[in-house]
Amino acid sequence: GTRYANFAVQNADLILSIGSRLDTKATGSPITTFARGAKKIVVDIDPCELGKFERFGLQIDLLINADAGGFLRTFDTQVAEIEMPDISEWFQQIVLWKKKYPICQQEYYKQEDANPYVFVKALSRELSEKDVIITDTGCCLAWMMQAFDFKINQRIYHDWNFTCMGWALPASIGACFALGKKPIICVTGDGSLQMNIQELSTVMKHQLPIKIFLINNNGYSMIRHTQDDWLKARYLASCVEGGLAFPDFVKVAKAYGFKTATISKNRDIRKHIQAVLESEGPFLCNVDIGTEHRVVPQVKFGRPNEDLEPLLERQEFVNNMIVKPLDI
Repeated sequence: GTRYANFAVQNADLILSIGSRLDTKATGSPITTFARGAKKIVVDIDPCELGKFERFGLQIDLLINADAGGFLRTFDTQVAEIEMPDISEWFQQIVLWKKKYPICQQEYYKQEDANPYVFVKALSRELSEKDVIITDTGCCLAWMMQAFDFKINQRIYHDWNFTCMGWALPASIGACFALGKKPIICVTGDGSLQMNIQELSTVMKHQLPIKIFLINNNGYSMIRHTQDDWLKARYLASCVEGGLAFPDFVKVAKAYGFKTATISKNRDIRKHIQAVLESEGPFLCNVDIGTEHRVVPQVKFGRPNEDLEPLLERQEFVNNMIVKPLDI
């Protein structure tokens, strides 16, 4: 997530969760620290999902077993009758957090080499409202969810909960056929593309207008992040130096007949994205970001959602908390 969004959730006095599983990846750990000052209402179509909270030790004030659409239609007819309190001060606080802790920091734009957050922000600006975006898992999914600014009617697809590597390319093929060969935006990582790289031939065989943006960090950055945190940066099987072997994806794509481009500098991001989107037919754009980039900020296991790494100076952190901070 983002620091400002996590501050908002953790300091809220009411959480209305509609169709969200609220699994441990969403709640932080221990689970009892999640939105601990808020009343919590959870709407879910699956009674088993509603039944898990008692086992996990998370108190939910109201459990509603309902379809999300049906619930919202009923809610919409009744909410107009509710006298709402003035929450302008709360809105102002969220705006302040968002300005103070932007996900794409100004220092990223000053870097010469391509930065994944700068790339995702640029991609979101260039895509139109009707574009269909399909993304793979790992860091590319995290960066997209953190930094992509969605427009009205835009849709992003991912195999949520399963989140298996290599899903985006075959899913893009299916979506392209289902939509009458409409252009599809496929955002994937080098580790994920390797899982289904043979499907490049399917794209070329049918001349599908799939625009592949390959965020290439030369390995498994999410695994490297875990190795940084818990394994003293011993990068076993997560990078070339650790025994991983990846091909030159641009050469592979060219061998299949793709048009290709490589982005390696921040200054080239916008023009290359525009060139890809304006092109006809299949295209693979290699976004070479190097090995050092991580998902930032990120909640480390064992810490509550409001206390993301890199950790804020303790007084600054306390000043952002409306709910009493934990002693950690």
